[in-house]
Amino acid sequence: MNKAEYFKELEFQLSGLSEEDRKDAMEYFHEYLEEAGEENEKSILEEWGSPAELAAKIKKESGGPGPKEKSEPQGEYQNIKITASGIRVILQQGERFAVEHRLSDRVRINRIETVDSTLYIDCQLKRKTNYGIWQEKLTVCYPKDVRFESVEGVMKAGSISISGLSANALSIQNEAGDLLAEGVNATKLSVQNKVGRICLNTVCGETGSIQSGAGDIDLKSFRFAGEVQAKAGCGRIQLSRGSGKALEVRADKGEIVGKELTADGVCRFHSSLGRIVLNDVKCGECSVNSGKGSVELNRLSAEKLTGTSDLGSLAGDHLSTRSLFAKVNCGSIRLAGKLEGKNEMMANLGSIVVSTSVPKEECSYHVSSNMGSTHVDGVKTNGSSSQIGKTTYEISVSMGDARLNFTGGDSNE
Repeated sequence: MNKAEYFKELEFQLSGLSEEDRKDAMEYFHEYLEEAGEENEKSILEEWGSPAELAAKIKKESGGPGPKEKSEPQGEYQNIKITASGIRVILQQGERFAVEHRLSDRVRINRIETVDSTLYIDCQLKRKTNYGIWQEKLTVCYPKDVRFESVEGVMKAGSISISGLSANALSIQNEAGDLLAEGVNATKLSVQNKVGRICLNTVCGETGSIQSGAGDIDLKSFRFAGEVQAKAGCGRIQLSRGSGKALEVRADKGEIVGKELTADGVCRFHSSLGRIVLNDVKCGECSVNSGKGSVELNRLSAEKLTGTSDLGSLAGDHLSTRSLFAKVNCGSIRLAGKLEGKNEMMANLGSIVVSTSVPKEECSYHVSSNMGSTHVDGVKTNGSSSQIGKTTYEISVSMGDARLNFTGGDSNE
């Protein structure tokens, strides 16, 4: 029985639980197996036993309907400080200030109280099992239009989700689990995950720092007046429909995908082991570097554009720039658009094709190849030109062909 078949049968065996409990259990075990890695799947499935055996254990752990929901009204608070392990924490809007929880005797509640306008929550898992954590849940409620001074969370082996929250400072540190946020306004936003995905949707503020050790980062519909940093050690980073004064995006072992991004200042994108794909990006200066992957750019506008790749190709369509530097070690370069100012392109093992909309009479160029042919507008040439123009093209290839086309900026051969 493979993994897909196992979970399909497990979901059927859990039909006696409520829809919420069944969904929580399935999500927990899926994530547990993914975090363990493919090399450990077989041994973990054997440890769990058959789907029917695991379902029986889950039902026993849940205690039938599970622990009762408790609601503890709180006085008005301006700060939230949470320390928790092994539970799901939810921060959401409600009718009043309150803490609602459904926690079993596996969780030790050290503290839930409001002191000097600060809500303190400290809940720790006493005994860990391979199942049952999914049902431990605590919810912090607050009225609409409340703006907190600070919200801090330190999580271990659990997930946290936040919605409709406004704060001067939001800081979340999570060791293992997902971190989800939607509709958040924080002057200073800082979220960190050691293991687990980070999903932020409709967030805004002054500055944003998002870091994941091992897990994907998904940042959608964001708006920051200052700098935005997104860094992942091992995982994919995806940014869409966002703006900031400056963007710093780094994925050590994963790809970077950006769409509909705007920045007044510098945008930097770096991936050591993965491709970089950018669409509809507008910024003052853009630097794109992929160590061992390709770079794909489409409808990118920048005063200065730098693109490099050690072991991959570099391609760009509908580009607009006044200064361009492109270099690849092992791969090809293909660029097209309104390429004004100084343009310098180099390739060691690969060809270069440049198509520009700048009129030929306004340009000067030098096209060279040590072990390949050179062409300008389809005509074989030595690449030299006596024309002196304000737009220049320096195209150099070691092993491969070099082509410069004045074709209106359309990509072609």
